[in-house]
Amino acid sequence: MISQNSTNKYVKSLVILFAVAVVVLAVLGYMMLAAKGELVESNMNRYTSYILVDELRQSSDDMTKFIRMYTETGDTYYKDLYNDVMGIRDGTLPRPIYYKEIYWDLMLPHKGRAGQEGEKVSLLTLMLNAGFTPDELEILSMAEDESKYLEYIELTAIRAMEGILTDDDRKGMLQGESNEAYARRILNDQRYIESKASIVSLIQKFYTMINARTQAQVEEAEKKSTLYAGLFIIAISVLAVSVLILLARTFKLFHVSREDLEELVESRTAELKESKALTVKDPMLDAYNRRGFLNEMALEIDRLGRYGHMSTLIIVDIDKFKEVNDSIGHFQADEILKDFVEKVNKQLRASDIFGRIGGDEFAIIITSAPVDEAARVAERILEKVNNEPAKVEDIYYSYTISMGLTEMGGKHLAMNELLHRADEALYEAKNAGRNRYAIKKD
Repeated sequence: MISQNSTNKYVKSLVILFAVAVVVLAVLGYMMLAAKGELVESNMNRYTSYILVDELRQSSDDMTKFIRMYTETGDTYYKDLYNDVMGIRDGTLPRPIYYKEIYWDLMLPHKGRAGQEGEKVSLLTLMLNAGFTPDELEILSMAEDESKYLEYIELTAIRAMEGILTDDDRKGMLQGESNEAYARRILNDQRYIESKASIVSLIQKFYTMINARTQAQVEEAEKKSTLYAGLFIIAISVLAVSVLILLARTFKLFHVSREDLEELVESRTAELKESKALTVKDPMLDAYNRRGFLNEMALEIDRLGRYGHMSTLIIVDIDKFKEVNDSIGHFQADEILKDFVEKVNKQLRASDIFGRIGGDEFAIIITSAPVDEAARVAERILEKVNNEPAKVEDIYYSYTISMGLTEMGGKHLAMNELLHRADEALYEAKNAGRNRYAIKKD
């Protein structure tokens, strides 16, 4: 017969153990999730830094290209494009929402101009907000100083084409040289080429410094994430062994039935799964949140690298969703998001990955499917959205979506590159008129 004192002693021990275990696991769980979040943030900072540096290089190349085309053709459209690039870079013109390196290439065939969709913000402001270091910004300042000479030459070429050269401008003209010939010559002479090369060299140095810093941040975040995950697993293992020992002894004390123990284990397991799901699932939609999707994407990239399979990444954007939100209200707009997610989930397999990575931007990974097979899934989703309007309180709302597809696997296994490629394809679909998909191929 077990005494009442012994019973109380074991119960007290069990309660103390659970209290300590809950505190330890809560602290370790928080630190592990924080480390995971830091890793995702480090990867996104690295991606953002790459995009900004690339825009700096691309804007310089675009300005050179457009001013030369203006002097060769005399078509003022190219002068306007030159001024658009400068205005967007300096923040005097609105920055188009989908302003990528292919933006102007897609505008040229139909003589398009910069859109008015975004806010006025300079490239320098974006770089300051991205947290570049003083040493990196010093290199950027040197590149800007060097670019002032290029801008002076380019503006001189514009004045020559317009016939409004100043006396100082004319000092560089050759005997009998026409304004047009003068403009073309100064944009192609050795001084201009050397100055351009100097800027590119500084940008390359700028990129090398940023690449080294962000890579170190990613590696440090990966170390912390691995450390806390290991400690969390060890703590769970110690807790599990301790609980099993105490449960075994408690079983002898209270004659707990096997059915009761199984029910307790199932209940605790369900609680742990629910707690984990809250950190990676969107609170409103049946889809991963940004952190959850990027974690699953990292696992899929690892799987593709080990087994050599091919999958497809799809970036989806609900067309003009801000206008929809403003016109019908937040509640109805949320219902449209739910309708879209439901339609997508019905077209996906259990192995596919689906998440919300922004306000109205979603991402899908069609696993073990090359891009041609995934395109058929994209077509079915488009057909569902187009043919079945969302029903909200007995009112039907039509909406459209655009999608960008790119293949994962082979030489394409870097997360930042894959997101960038899919984003390019999405922009191509939107520029072609929306309500369609486009594929980014090699």
